[in-house]
Amino acid sequence: MKTYTQTLEEALHLAYFTGMRINIDLKEGIKNAEKIAKLVVSMGMRGRTVYATNGAGAEAINLILSIDPQARFIDTKRNYTKEALKTVKDYQGKCYVYTWDFSDENIKEIRNSGCMLATISLNKENAKEAFRHHPDMAEYPHTSDFEKIEAELNN
Repeated sequence: MKTYTQTLEEALHLAYFTGMRINIDLKEGIKNAEKIAKLVVSMGMRGRTVYATNGAGAEAINLILSIDPQARFIDTKRNYTKEALKTVKDYQGKCYVYTWDFSDENIKEIRNSGCMLATISLNKENAKEAFRHHPDMAEYPHTSDFEKIEAELNN
């Protein structure tokens, strides 16, 4: 059986023409960040891309922002602290911290970082707890009944 692996350029092309946003995981950190950001912009995806920086931090963010000032970024709480992002102008509107730990203490730490909250690995069992914290972004939703969850939270 022959398999097909989609290229990043093909994925960006599809996202552009369908109006989607895309999340690009920078597995190699900053190594190819400039090349990828230039490809994103050349494909018309300026401002429609979230980069998972994988610990590459402020250096990668500032490099990408010099190419695409509307880009957004996502990483762990450990990597996105006020101190770690102090050289990124207006990082509060650009950076998401993702979590699957929806404890009040963890969410408070994320909110205190100044970053936006991104939930990850949602499923039927944890989605209600996640949405109780009003996330700014939800990744990998494995449940589709968000209206029911919202209604339950408002009761």
